[in-house]
Amino acid sequence: MKFQKIIHVLVILLALQLPQVVSYAQTSLDKQKAKLLYDLPIHLRWENDDDIDVIKIGVLNGSQTFIKELKRVTSGGYDNIILIDVISFNSVASITETHILYVPKTQNSQFNNIKRKILGFNTALVTEEYPAKKSIMINLMAKGSKLTFQINNDNLRIANVNVTPGISNLGGINISTKILFDESEKSLKQEKQKVRRLQASIESKQKELAKKEKELERQKEVLFSQGDQIVEQRGKIEVQLAELGKLVGEAKIAKQELQKKTEILHEKERAIRKQENKIGEQIAVLDKLESDISGRQEQIEIQNKEIKSQNIEIKTQMLRIKFQQNVLLIFITLLVVILILAFFLLRGYRLKQRKNKLLAQQKEEISQQAAELEVINKELEKLSIVASETSTAVIILDTQGNFDWINIGFTKMYGYTLKLLNDELNGNIIKASNHPDIESLFNSCIKDKAPVIYESYVTTRDKQERWAQSTLSPILNSEGEVTKLVLIDSDITKIKEAENEILRQNQMILDQATLLESKNVELEKLSLVASKTDNSVVIADLNGEIEWVNDGFTRLLGTTFDEFKKEYGSNLFLTSLNPDIVDQIAEGIAFKKSIHYTSKTYTKANRLIWIQTTMTPIFDNEGNVSKFIAIDADVTKIKLAEEEIARQNEKITDSIHYAKKIQTAVLPPNDFLKKLLPEYFIMFRPKDIVSGDFYWASKKGDQILIAAADCTGHGVPGGFMSMLGMTFLNEITGKLSPEELNAGHILTELRNSVKSSLRQTGKEGEAKDGMDIALCIIDQKTNIMQFAGANNPLFVVRNNDQEQEIIDIKADDMPIGIFYHEKDSFTNHTLQLQEGDSCYLFSDGYPDQFGGKKGRKLMLSRFKKMLAASANRPLHVQKEFLENKFDIWKGNNRQIDDILVIGIRI
Repeated sequence: MKFQKIIHVLVILLALQLPQVVSYAQTSLDKQKAKLLYDLPIHLRWENDDDIDVIKIGVLNGSQTFIKELKRVTSGGYDNIILIDVISFNSVASITETHILYVPKTQNSQFNNIKRKILGFNTALVTEEYPAKKSIMINLMAKGSKLTFQINNDNLRIANVNVTPGISNLGGINISTKILFDESEKSLKQEKQKVRRLQASIESKQKELAKKEKELERQKEVLFSQGDQIVEQRGKIEVQLAELGKLVGEAKIAKQELQKKTEILHEKERAIRKQENKIGEQIAVLDKLESDISGRQEQIEIQNKEIKSQNIEIKTQMLRIKFQQNVLLIFITLLVVILILAFFLLRGYRLKQRKNKLLAQQKEEISQQAAELEVINKELEKLSIVASETSTAVIILDTQGNFDWINIGFTKMYGYTLKLLNDELNGNIIKASNHPDIESLFNSCIKDKAPVIYESYVTTRDKQERWAQSTLSPILNSEGEVTKLVLIDSDITKIKEAENEILRQNQMILDQATLLESKNVELEKLSLVASKTDNSVVIADLNGEIEWVNDGFTRLLGTTFDEFKKEYGSNLFLTSLNPDIVDQIAEGIAFKKSIHYTSKTYTKANRLIWIQTTMTPIFDNEGNVSKFIAIDADVTKIKLAEEEIARQNEKITDSIHYAKKIQTAVLPPNDFLKKLLPEYFIMFRPKDIVSGDFYWASKKGDQILIAAADCTGHGVPGGFMSMLGMTFLNEITGKLSPEELNAGHILTELRNSVKSSLRQTGKEGEAKDGMDIALCIIDQKTNIMQFAGANNPLFVVRNNDQEQEIIDIKADDMPIGIFYHEKDSFTNHTLQLQEGDSCYLFSDGYPDQFGGKKGRKLMLSRFKKMLAASANRPLHVQKEFLENKFDIWKGNNRQIDDILVIGIRI
């Protein structure tokens, strides 16, 4: 019983711990997914969004714990330069464009609806354990407690998202490459199966051939045995024919004897008839001579007996003749039968001989076919190796130009499989090729039945450009008709580059020849200049020893070279007034450039002059220094003017700095602003020392007034206008009670004051100076804001739960100052603010700044996105973010205008 209780307790404890274990495993996976979604954008490139300030990651129906973890991981963005915004979607219909959209495994049934929804978006879709690999972009796979993912580059490219190679470091597997490999492997297996089937067919034919050979051998033996029988029968027939010949001879002799005996019988019959006639005559005589008859009766009876015996003998001979005739007929019939039998035997023998010859021919043909099949098999093996290993692209086309087959080399060279060719390039060489004459070349190949060679500039599937040499060859059947065409493409990009390099070098040689010719002309001119110019020209050797000076040397210094050499020496380096001459010459030699320096000296007449020297090292064909040329020019007047300008500039700069101090003193101090606005920031960067942008703040009762203004121009002119603007604002608001404050009215009065003070009436030639301004009045009790703007808008970002609302209040399209299409008054807008709202006033300096990779303007839309992306951060972090982004965007470009951005949190 105790043992059972222990088991029950253990089961209960296990049941209680199991949810915690499952929850812990799920939490671990959620952390891995959040970390992966944070790392993915580093290795993705969105083609339609060059400069991304905020990465948007959308989550469809994700769990609250996962969304909380994802926000925690992405809270700092990427070094606070590129921010990450996590957006939760409750349904497919609510999905908007994001950079990444994560779909949990529970939403896989909605995959097709999601794909249709984001069609046309520049969005990378991240799914979880979705089974259809060909449809996914990025698919997360959980293997135990470890998370991996699959990538389909083809679908990502369709969404205009490119993947960097470094994504494999995160554990990604490229499915599209695997599919391409599998397709190629499958194609190769199919080819191998075809070869195996062909080999099996050959083997079966060889077996059939062996059977036929055995049958032929058997038939030969039968024929040989039948031949022996025929020989025996022929011998018997010959014997029988010989016997038959004898019988025929005997029959002929018997017939002749029979004919003779027949003639004898006829003669005897005639003789008997004669005797009968004689008997008749004798009977008549006997009648007459009875006496004679009785005497001769015995003779008659004897004669009758003889006649009877002769008749019997004749009958016997007749029977013998009939018998001999029957025997002769039998022999003739037998002879005819034997002849017929002999004819059929001979015909059968001849048919068997023909059959043997036909079988021999078939055997020979089968042997030839087997040999040919063996050769074809070997050729197929070689072609299979060539088709799989060669880097040359091979394509088989039908007579319409449609693709029938491609080798692996084609896929390696261009990146297309046969399916991709049919799907993306219409499956036809005439439509797919970018050669302008491809159709005429194709038709010419078929018409002339001869190969055609041409070159073309092609683009691979991964957008690489290369040169290809194509050989289009016809395949003819036994009747000489074209049935197929073979196209072989070779990559000749390096050859073309070499040809271009040769052409470029030839052009360089021609240019150098032209340059030399022009230099000869220049040398003639320089020779004239060197002799007539007032500048001193000195040529020295490698060690600085002066070899030649021009007449300008004497005109500049007032002394001849011989006099100079006696007093100072003849070395250019040692006589130089530049203390850094050695270091500068070394730098000029190292970088193969001229050096410039200015020094002062005295002429022979003791006159102070400033000399600007340009010293140039001259190199020989091997790159070694051979000479130095120094050209001295009198720049005394320029130096004196520069000194005067420097003195004047110092005075002006001091004045401007003083004006800066005055402007800074007039601007609202930080202590005053902190009392008015507990949470705010001001990004203020003048282009010059004095700014044409200014900010202004005041308080009347419970009303807080704050403005951001951009005056015409910058520097000193803009500074004067800013002083004028702040003075007028103080005067106008000072006359009004808190209840009378109206933002639109204040700007209307400000415009009247500026036009009056600058005497602007609209006449041609008058000053059109003025300012753009955004003015807000905030009631501290009700949080109702009044806003009026002259070209400068108000931008408010409101955070409702997890959604962000953007309020963009447009300004009136007219400035403070003279304007030909001005309205009578400025519009006064009101807005009920909520706690946590972020309000932004700004001039056009920030969005108009040039920079980025392409040197373009930042633009107002991108600037507003940056404000919205950082709106939920502390205001001092927002200021740092805006300053860092501005510096990165501007890069080495100059600042083109004053910068002013004011942020306030309610």
